[in-house]
Amino acid sequence: MAGVSGPMRSGSQVYVANSSTGAITVIGVPSYAVAKTIPSVGPDPIALVYRPGPSSPAPSGPTTAKLALSASPAGSSTQGASVTLTANVTPSTATGVVTFYDGTQALGGPVTVSGGSASLSVTALAAGQHSLSAQFVPDSTAYTSATSPATPYLVNVPGATATSTALAVSPSDTAPEHTPVALTATVTPAGASGTVQFVDTRSGIATPVGGPVTVGADGTAALTTTALPSGQHTLGAVFTPTSTSAYDISASAGVAYQVTALATGATGENITTTVLPGALVISVANSQVVLPSPVLDSAGDLMTTSGNLNPITLTDTRAGNPGWTVSCQVGDFSDGGANRINGQNLGLAPQIIDLSAAQHATVGNAVTPAAVEAGDTGQGGLKSAQTLVTGQGLGTAHFGGGLTLNVPTDTAPGTYTATMTITAI
Repeated sequence: MAGVSGPMRSGSQVYVANSSTGAITVIGVPSYAVAKTIPSVGPDPIALVYRPGPSSPAPSGPTTAKLALSASPAGSSTQGASVTLTANVTPSTATGVVTFYDGTQALGGPVTVSGGSASLSVTALAAGQHSLSAQFVPDSTAYTSATSPATPYLVNVPGATATSTALAVSPSDTAPEHTPVALTATVTPAGASGTVQFVDTRSGIATPVGGPVTVGADGTAALTTTALPSGQHTLGAVFTPTSTSAYDISASAGVAYQVTALATGATGENITTTVLPGALVISVANSQVVLPSPVLDSAGDLMTTSGNLNPITLTDTRAGNPGWTVSCQVGDFSDGGANRINGQNLGLAPQIIDLSAAQHATVGNAVTPAAVEAGDTGQGGLKSAQTLVTGQGLGTAHFGGGLTLNVPTDTAPGTYTATMTITAI
């Protein structure tokens, strides 16, 4: 079939041509009734034209259909009992057939949609956990096909003791990405032996969290994970008994959980040293770095001390794998009063402690400490920003470095502190 067109005076029409007879059939839109037939207009007409009238819109594409699946009884049943599956099609005017599935296995043949729904009753579901779904196929091009989200369903053995499973998540409600999230399932009765599989559902797709965990004598099974990606999750737990003839399978209610993206920014460490008469003493707590008290060098014209930065952790999970640079900078050391040790006098030997398998990195150049008085205005040593390490790759890495501090011999006794700013970009 092909078509030809001619001028339109009113209305909306499609001209359809028959290539074997050369005749043209004029079809009205939106009624799709044959308006007239034009006898042979010539051999092998080759065009099909639709033209809307002044008040008639052009025909639109098919209406998107949606499909929802429910089961009765909901959630679980006993092996051999009848389970009724109902698929509701939206909009309800859509017509066609629905096929029900257990995983990838069809449950019977297609069922005709009537009044926006189709139902199927089955008694052959085996004991265990099932994933039920339905697929709608329209009988015209007016609607699209549709597939329902998968619905988990449990079938238990007759005579088995009923169980229930509850899930607790810590910390509750939300946690930052890559931090530990503890999942604890409690199975009742406590004597039911078996395993618990923790499940994470995102965008309607359920994936296991770790492997099966054996239920302890107290009826609990626990797992801690740091692998939940940022976004909205629904966490669950499914108990599978060692003997399905003794105990039922059970699943917890879903627990809504939000994982927030890892924040980036700068951190810092306080570096403290104590200059005492004839000796140096260093103190440190928590994030502070304490250097030993400086001692006089062999030339007798400078006191020195050394130590190490506390390990610096860098975690990169950004899309696009852009790479990173870690730099550090220090101000002058102060005893809290008027006395100073110039920040130029602090040096650094960068170190890579460890990298993830997908990461590679290069340490920055060693920074030589100066030996200048407090009033010197230069930018030597770590007084200016220096590169600790540059690298690329997603994962977690740890860096550090050896510190060397030169202290002029005329420095007044006291405890001196400087703040090193460590920045990752």
